[in-house]
Amino acid sequence: YPDLGLPPEWYGALEWVFPEWARRHALDKGEAVNFLKGAVVTADRIVTVSKGYSWEVTTAEGGQGLNELLSSRKSVLNGIVNGIDINDWNPATDKCIPCHYSVDDLSGKAKCKSALQKELGLPIRPEVPL
Repeated sequence: YPDLGLPPEWYGALEWVFPEWARRHALDKGEAVNFLKGAVVTADRIVTVSKGYSWEVTTAEGGQGLNELLSSRKSVLNGIVNGIDINDWNPATDKCIPCHYSVDDLSGKAKCKSALQKELGLPIRPEVPL
């Protein structure tokens, strides 16, 4: 533990015992350091890739041995919706950008990029990625 450079009070957050089904042989006690467990224990918020997956990781089948811990953190466990709402985030109709553009007409895209570079105090350089 001293090599991890963490305060001693964090060690308990990292100690983990593998479930019996995940052990390699009869003498394997399953003792390990699990940084994911430490992250789950100390996180202010836990976000998964979907609402369904946030439920799934709290089950024995989906939690891979961390399900009870994840269940105990349900108050900070959330799933986000994959992808974006194409009605809200549509550059062809977005009222919050200076110019509109679409897959058929990209002419406004360069103007949006230069406006954003200006707003952020960056040099206006069309040749660099944003």
